[in-house]
Amino acid sequence: MRKPLELCKPVAKQVVPTGPDWIHEIKYDGYRGRVIRDGKDVKVLSRSGLDWTWRYPSRRPP
Repeated sequence: MRKPLELCKPVAKQVVPTGPDWIHEIKYDGYRGRVIRDGKDVKVLSRSGLDWTWRYPSRRPP
């Protein structure tokens, strides 16, 4: 069984932190998810653990 993984909980700030220990991203819109791969099986889970795999249908090159 996998260990639970705590996802980042973003916090809005007025100023971007600086320094070598900081990584940040600008999130304009959308959702955050966790991608889990087990061999060829892939799942996308929401922060609350809902299975959102169906929202990202497989696209295979022709």
